[in-house]
Amino acid sequence: MPIISDMNSVSQNVKMLNMISQLYSPRTLSPSDEKSTITANEKGQNAFSRAQTEVQLFSDAMGKEVENLSIIGLTFEEEDNILAIYMKE
Repeated sequence: MPIISDMNSVSQNVKMLNMISQLYSPRTLSPSDEKSTITANEKGQNAFSRAQTEVQLFSDAMGKEVENLSIIGLTFEEEDNILAIYMKE
């Protein structure tokens, strides 16, 4: 008996993860104090910038995983169909 793949479930999960990954997008620091000479201000802006770089990397990684899950789902469905054909023969 062939394995039944549930592409609807895979597609729904991929869509949900894609929407979630879009929530993780870098933000701009606005307003930004460009006049202050306090070192904490510059350090804070640098920390914010580094954090936004990490947010972008996380978003990119999630996007890649969403793509991988979609490919895996399609590959599994294709293999399942091939297996079903061979099982009928």
